[in-house]
Amino acid sequence: KLEITADLVRNFELPHSPNELKGVSISAERQKDVPTQAVQEITGEDLDKTRGSSLGESLKGVTGISELKTGSSVSKPVIHGLHSNRVLILNNGIRQEGQQWGSEHAPEIDPFIATQLTVIKGANSVRYGSDAIAGVILVEPAAMPDSAGIRGELNLVGFSNNREGVVSAIAEQRFEKIKALSWRLQGTLKKGGNTKTPDYYLKNTGYEEENFSWALGWNKPTYGLEVFYSQFNSSIGIFSGSHIGNLTDLQAAFDRDEPLEQSGFSYHIDRPFQRAEHELLKTKGWLLTGTTGKFSVTYARQYNLRYEYDKHRPLNDALAALNLPELTYEITSHSVDLLWEHNSWKGFTGMVGCSGMTQGNTFEGRKFIPNYINKTAGLFVVERYRKNKLLLEAGARMDIRELTVYEKENGIVNSYEYNYQNFLGTTGVIYDVTKNIRISANLGTAWRAPAVNELYSDGLHHGAAAIEIGDTSLVPEKSWNAIVSAMLFDHSRFAIEISGYYNLINDFIYLKPVLP
Repeated sequence: KLEITADLVRNFELPHSPNELKGVSISAERQKDVPTQAVQEITGEDLDKTRGSSLGESLKGVTGISELKTGSSVSKPVIHGLHSNRVLILNNGIRQEGQQWGSEHAPEIDPFIATQLTVIKGANSVRYGSDAIAGVILVEPAAMPDSAGIRGELNLVGFSNNREGVVSAIAEQRFEKIKALSWRLQGTLKKGGNTKTPDYYLKNTGYEEENFSWALGWNKPTYGLEVFYSQFNSSIGIFSGSHIGNLTDLQAAFDRDEPLEQSGFSYHIDRPFQRAEHELLKTKGWLLTGTTGKFSVTYARQYNLRYEYDKHRPLNDALAALNLPELTYEITSHSVDLLWEHNSWKGFTGMVGCSGMTQGNTFEGRKFIPNYINKTAGLFVVERYRKNKLLLEAGARMDIRELTVYEKENGIVNSYEYNYQNFLGTTGVIYDVTKNIRISANLGTAWRAPAVNELYSDGLHHGAAAIEIGDTSLVPEKSWNAIVSAMLFDHSRFAIEISGYYNLINDFIYLKPVLP
C-alpha cells in the first residue's frame, strides 16, 4: 500500500519464480444427429439388466418392440409386427449378413460387445440400404478408450429354468507412451440345458455359445484407423418332439397332453441340432477434410457357416458312424462403404455416400437353398436443416441388386439372373415445443427384394420342421411408412412417448400353408 503525498520514486524487482503448468487434454465427440424417426436406446443400467439374454430378449422392453421366440436361445426382434428380413441389424456399423432364411435363424451377435442398443423405428432404407422396412437396430460397442490406463469388466449371469450359466469378460487399454494406440479384448461363454415347463422338460433344448472379439485403434486428432474382429459360435438343440414324419403323427402330437418323447434335465445336445459360426472382420479409416467435414471408408468381410443335423442318422452304418451334417451352408460377404459428412453450412449438415457388396453362398448335402451370388450397390444423400426449434431432413437413395442362382438340372448347371433397382426418398421434421416437449414426423419409402429362400427353397426347412417351396415369380416389396411421435421428457428422470404409425407394403411376401 502506497500513500502518495508528494513526488515519489520507488523501484520494484520481481522475484524469479518459474512455474510450469501441467498439460491439459481436451477431448470431445460430435453431437449425434437427432433422427426424425422414433428412436429409443438401451444403455447403462438398463442394458446391464439384460446381460446374458439374447439380442431379441434384450430389446423386447423397448416401446413398440416385441420378441419372436422359437427356442430357448432363438429370439428375433419384432418392430411394429415385422421381423427377420424386414428388420436391418447393424453390428458395429456393418449390416449383419448370414443365412437369414427363417424365423428360427436368430442373428449371430453377442450382445455383450455392445454398450448401447439403438432401435430406429420406421423405414430407413435411404441411409442404410434395402430391407429396412420396419426399422434398424444398431448394436454399438463403446468407442476405443481415450485416456491412458487399462480397465476391465467381468459379468456372471445365471438362469434357474434351464440351469444356464454365462460368463463374459472385457479388457481394454490406451497406452501412455503411444497415446494414439489402444486395444480391446472381449469373450463370452454360455451353456444351458433342457428347458422346463411346469410339468416336464423339453427334450434336447440345450444350447451353448463360445464368442470372442478384439479391436485395435490408432486415433490422432485429424485421422484414425480401427480394426475389429469378432467370432460367434453356437450349438442349438432342436426340440425332438417337433420333428414329425407325417401328418398323422403331427395331429397326434397336437392331441397329446405331453410330448411323446421326454427326458429329464440334461446339458447334452443330440440330433436334431444346428451349429452356426459367424466371423466379422471390419477395417475403418477416417480423415478430417480440413474444415469442411469428415471422410471415412469401411471394408468388412463376413463369413457364416451353418451345419444342420437331422433327427435320424443315415441308414448306411458307415455313413452313420461319421456323424456328418445332412446340410452345410457357407456364405461369404464382402462390403465397402464410402461416406463424407460435411460440417454445418448456413444451417445445413448432411452426408453423401455409396456402398457395395458381393456375396456368395454354397451348400453341401441335402438341397434346400441353391448356390448363388448376390451383388448390390447403392448411392445416397441426406441433408438436414436446423433453425431455432425446427429441424428438417430429406434424403434420397438409388439401389441396384443383381442375384444369380445356379441350379443343377439333369447333370447340367444352369444359371438364372434377377435384376432389381429402386429409387427411395424420405422426409422428416422435428419441432421442440419446449425444452421438455418434442414432436416429430417422418414419411419414408423402403423396399426389399425377394430373398433367395423365398424364390428357390425346395425341401425340408430344418429348424421349422416343414417343407417349403419357393416362388420364382415374386417381385420386390415396396413400403410407404409414416410415423408421428410426441415425447415428454426430463433428461435425468423420465420420458413418455406416444407414437402412431402407418405402414403400407405392396407385394408383401409371406409363407402360405397348403395341403399336400
